[in-house]
Order: sequence, then C-alpha cells, then structure tokens
Amino acid sequence: MSFLCFLVSQLFLTHSVYAVSPRSLDPSSNFLAPRTIETDESFTGIGGFFFPWTGFTGIDQLPLLQYDGDGDGRTWYRYAVECIGSFAIWFCLMMCAYFCCYRYQCPVPEKKEDAEAGTKVEKIVEDILHGGHFQCMQDSNICICSFCCFGLRWADTTSLAGFLSFWVALFCISVMAFLNAAMMFILFGIFTSTLILYFRHKLRRKLGVEAWTLGTCCIDLVYVCCCPCCAISQEARIVKEAIEGGHEGFLPEEI
Repeated sequence: MSFLCFLVSQLFLTHSVYAVSPRSLDPSSNFLAPRTIETDESFTGIGGFFFPWTGFTGIDQLPLLQYDGDGDGRTWYRYAVECIGSFAIWFCLMMCAYFCCYRYQCPVPEKKEDAEAGTKVEKIVEDILHGGHFQCMQDSNICICSFCCFGLRWADTTSLAGFLSFWVALFCISVMAFLNAAMMFILFGIFTSTLILYFRHKLRRKLGVEAWTLGTCCIDLVYVCCCPCCAISQEARIVKEAIEGGHEGFLPEEI
C-alpha cells in the first residue's frame, strides 16, 4: 500500500515537473497530449532522455520550471520540497505498516525442534537460490511484504542474516530509494540495485556457494534490475529456510 501511495505522489510530481507553460498553450490544443520540446543538443542526454535535474535555457525549455500566469517560475527549492514530500509520505506509510501489521504477517523465524543442520537444509536453500527466482508465491506473506513494503522486508532479511541491524538496514535502503526517486522518479534504480547486489553476494558467501565471480555478479545484476521485489522475496525465503532448518551459517551464537 505504501508503495502504491508513493507511485501516486510521484504522478503528481512528474506532472508538475513536466508541466507546460500556460503562455505557450494553444487554446485549441490538448493539454495532456505529448509535445516536442526543442532543446540544446548538449542537454538532450542519452537517446533524448531528460533527467529531472537537467539544466535548460529559455522559457519553453524548462521541465523543472512551471511558469504561472504572472510569470513566476518554479525553483529548485520547490522541486526539492515536492520530491522530499512525496518520499516522506511513502516512508511514513511504511512505518505505519511496520508497527500495525508487518510483524504479525512476517514473524521472526526460529529453528524447528526437529531440524538438524546438514545436507538437507543446504540443498533446500541452494535450490531456492538457483531455481527459485520467480517462485514468490511459495510464501504468500513474504511475497506480499516484498512487493508492498520492500524496504521492511529487505531490512528484516538483512538483519536476520546478521549483516546489519534492522533499523540500520532500513535506513540504508530508504536512503538509496530516495536517491533513485530524486534522480529518476522511481524507487528502484542504480542505488538500490547496488545495495541489494552487495548484500546478496554476502548472503551467497554465508551459504557457502559461489560468490563475487563475474558470472554470479552478471546474473544477479540482471535479476535484481528486472525484478527487485522477486529478488528480495527470494532472499527472504532463503534466510527463513536456513534459520528454520538449522543451517550451520545461521545457528544462534552460544554465549
């Protein structure tokens, strides 16, 4: 739900950022119809793509500036307020989901009484890692949380694996998501993908499987970029099975 609300807020932000100057509108034209913007070739970016923060010159060439009827334009401050505001709404809703229902839906896994560390649990987690890329619905609770509140689910998995504390992991994924939103108007991008990829390989190493090779980096990068929510769900299932099955890398430390 928080993810959907963020998308709605981003629609308003994107609409305002790329709004057309009222002075340039033809009364008979459709305001929602796409239009061609003539810009300096030095600012066209890759394939004509414009970043939200790309600089332009001229009244009719300002995706960041919306001219009001009296000629007052929008500023970087206004853009920052809208971007931070929409992200704050998403983050607050995510926190509400955590305190209201997240832990009830995704309780902390514990080792089963009849579980014994050995080749059986190792085979299960390796099968999920190598062949469970799109088997999200095998655990519906994890699947729903991964797609609706991916930040909570990823932070929970990272903390259960012993890499970071829950709140530190949540802070890291939230900062990366904000940087993506500020630059590209999307939550998933280069920053979140890099973070997920790094800890995914730490998980690989903890499981004792191949990690930090060219092949694993390329495969995981494509997977994370194509469907990050599926990757988060897969990692959560792996950690859950490892803990419940008594995997030697996830046994509680004896004091």
